[in-house]
Amino acid sequence: MSQIAREALERGRADFQPLSNGPTAADVWIDAKIGLVLMVHRRDDGLVAEELYHSVRDDNGQWSECDHLNGGIAGIDIESPGAVAQALGGAYMEIVSESTSLVFTGCEVDEGAEDEDCDEEAEGLAPLRSLNILVGDRVDVIELEYLTHSSSAAFEPLFREVTSPLALIVLLPGQRVRASPARRDGASTSRLGPAWELAN
Repeated sequence: MSQIAREALERGRADFQPLSNGPTAADVWIDAKIGLVLMVHRRDDGLVAEELYHSVRDDNGQWSECDHLNGGIAGIDIESPGAVAQALGGAYMEIVSESTSLVFTGCEVDEGAEDEDCDEEAEGLAPLRSLNILVGDRVDVIELEYLTHSSSAAFEPLFREVTSPLALIVLLPGQRVRASPARRDGASTSRLGPAWELAN
């Protein structure tokens, strides 16, 4: 799964496949040097499981080998439209799991150096809050509006394409974001339901 996750980072997007083909990337989140991939697979007992992988990108744009952060049973068969609809209960999207992980951000902090993107006390480590979101089939994109300043300029796009029934939202320390389910209508986008305010 680590290699599949790295390939998804190299593409810059998930290529969600039927779980009968094996483990697949459900969503990819990239910010500057940090990358996370939400992997899903069907276990031998038939249950769907989710795994979160993390990588950093060097100055040449190459991703390191992906490290496994956490995982568990998804609790929903994401390949069953009926199961997804039942779990959503009429909502457009729901948080199905979340976690906070202390990860290396790709910053090498040298003594005496000044780097606004790195926390010198943490030596390049940061607690990232990741949320796995179950998304209904009416949602094409999740609109993200950042309500706090980020030291990174890479929170793009503000409209995150939905690539599978599970989407990934990741927040750096101190960040607060408004997330809204939305649908594409030609060149425009329309919100479908109430927004969430999420913070780390």
